[in-house]
Amino acid sequence: MPNYTPEQIAAMRVSGATVREVEAVLCRNITAKEQVVVDRAMAGAKLQRKLKKERGPKTNAQKVKDFRNRDRLVPYADPEDAKRRARLEKDPAKWLRFYLEDRFPLPFGEVHLKMIQACIRAMVTGSSITIAAPRGFGKTAVEWGMALYGVLTGLCRFPVVIGWKATAGAELLDQWLNALSTNTRLAADYPCQCAPFAESCQSTRLKGILREIETEEKAGCDVRKVRGCVILPDVKEPTTGRTMPQCALAGASMNGSIKGLNIGLLSGESLRPDVALLDDPQDEQTADSPILIKKVIKKIDYGIRSLAGPRRRLTVMAAVTCVNAGDVSEHLLTRPGTEVIITGQITSWPKGWDEKDSATRTLWDAWNQERLTGLENLDGGKRARAFYKAHKAELIEGMAVSWKERFHQSDGLRVGDPDALYAAMWDFYELGESAFMSERQNTPIKEGVTVNSVSAGIIRSRVDKTRAAGVVPEWAKIVIGSTDVNPSYGISTVILAFGNNQRSAVLWYGIHPMECKFEWTDAQKKGYIANELEKHGKEISALPCKATDWVIDGGGSPENTVIDFSATAQRLLGISAITAFGRAGKQYTTREKKEYGVKVREQAHVVRASTLRQWIIWNEHYWLEQAGLAWTGTPSAPGSCELPAGNHDEFAEQASREYITGKVELNGRMIYDVKRSTLKHDFGDCMAQGYAFAAVLGIGTGGGGEVKQSQRKKYTQAELRRA
Repeated sequence: MPNYTPEQIAAMRVSGATVREVEAVLCRNITAKEQVVVDRAMAGAKLQRKLKKERGPKTNAQKVKDFRNRDRLVPYADPEDAKRRARLEKDPAKWLRFYLEDRFPLPFGEVHLKMIQACIRAMVTGSSITIAAPRGFGKTAVEWGMALYGVLTGLCRFPVVIGWKATAGAELLDQWLNALSTNTRLAADYPCQCAPFAESCQSTRLKGILREIETEEKAGCDVRKVRGCVILPDVKEPTTGRTMPQCALAGASMNGSIKGLNIGLLSGESLRPDVALLDDPQDEQTADSPILIKKVIKKIDYGIRSLAGPRRRLTVMAAVTCVNAGDVSEHLLTRPGTEVIITGQITSWPKGWDEKDSATRTLWDAWNQERLTGLENLDGGKRARAFYKAHKAELIEGMAVSWKERFHQSDGLRVGDPDALYAAMWDFYELGESAFMSERQNTPIKEGVTVNSVSAGIIRSRVDKTRAAGVVPEWAKIVIGSTDVNPSYGISTVILAFGNNQRSAVLWYGIHPMECKFEWTDAQKKGYIANELEKHGKEISALPCKATDWVIDGGGSPENTVIDFSATAQRLLGISAITAFGRAGKQYTTREKKEYGVKVREQAHVVRASTLRQWIIWNEHYWLEQAGLAWTGTPSAPGSCELPAGNHDEFAEQASREYITGKVELNGRMIYDVKRSTLKHDFGDCMAQGYAFAAVLGIGTGGGGEVKQSQRKKYTQAELRRA
């Protein structure tokens, strides 16, 4: 027996069929509920006939116009299955798989579900999110699909998907138009949005599409290929009651201009983006260039984040793949206020992977050797699959991946991979560990990395119990003092002895208290600091381990304070002093001052303005690393450092509060990652500065020959007076 809806029954009555004729078609009597729908439809038809009669007969011109408008008519319509649509809209992953099956033929993995939920939160909560996902896992497709989901379901009105390559906007727009115009599943459940595009995807035709002939109500849809935009019509579903205003989709490129992006709607509203979905906003060349990285970051922060209008905060959801340390993705992942999600191809490494002399790694290497041998013999991976099958339990114990469907499928010509775990192992060796950790794990290996997380416990353990404080070791060639000046609380000094092979020993350390008042003028502060430095100089000169050369940090004092004091230190105290200024690793540059005949030393050089007015510029991150490595070296070995007998808790705490965690070379310059505590670390600064000063005096990481007790020139009284 035919099954007709109440609306279809009403349509039969309005078209002229009698009740008996309708019941004959139904093979039953009309129910009370159906009769209500029929009565409403009949009343509406009578009202339309009355209005038509009152308007009188149409002119020939009106008849011609109506005839032409019929060709442009795409009326509002109800979905084929509203319940199915509502059910799928509650689960975005199922929505994508059902309505966009051609784009998402495989079941989603953990990484895709995280990305889908991140898009939803970005659209709903208005908070910025960055998700790092493996390259080649379909980030672009997910963002493209979620932008379409957002506008069709009403979660957002104007999402913008921003890719990297120049053609990204045009490609995204073509894919959206193809889905709106040819996807039968979308057309069935979203007829109001899709029907106009099934008629045409040309701008001129779309602008003329009507919703109603009598009132000539326009649909308002359009395609603007120059700007990569498609404007969708409003929604008014007669039966379900769903209504939504006009919305839009836009695709753009990071290398293009999207500043001031807005869409004018039929209502007069100027619609501006409310969600920006970034798709890998860098390439390999950009990731290797600090200048290009800075340029992209500036565009994101100054351009993209300012696209929103006055009534809605723009949300940025970025899907990235980490390439290098310090690249655009790292900036987005470490930006304050951003939700961060990092997912790799391998979510859990095999048991024992990180152990020293790992048996699991050894077995992986054996599998890879079998793989390579087989490929050289053109076996198509047969030996690799056999080895994997025989040792699978040991190879993958505790291992997990983020997408179980990602592995080479058998296509009739070649045998496929056993599973996604096998595929991940293959990728690990095929790409190489460095590329795999960046492109697939989003944890790039820092080239030239030196992890130097020095603990206070390690420093305390480096005590030479046979040597008392103040005693100079017999192997020492130079004894220097290194001072850090902090006007707010005191002058910290460490006395160090160095041997030719950079072996060092702390002979003495201490703090001379002082306090510059905030309300003092610079002249008052300068005089006070110089006076306190002189007092402190007398203190360290009276020590049994008197330093022959003294280096003083000049960065925290008023201009020229320490330089002026250093020029007079030999006359006042009988000790040769020089000022030092530290520069961060990415800022330090070596400049050889040939006009004064001063040679550049290891990551440090001397600027000489006159006979006595000179100062050192040194790479504080490089020498911080070397000073930290000294504590981790074997005691008494070249480059190691040791403390005298006694308790050194405060020194150890300060010396461990700033250290290098990693470094990477970019464009010929070493960039360092530095961890620094907000607590005092003056003794640590003194140590790093002392190592740089030792290099200026001829003792660096490469060792050296015989070094005189002091390489600094002793000036005559006449020279001192002239200075």
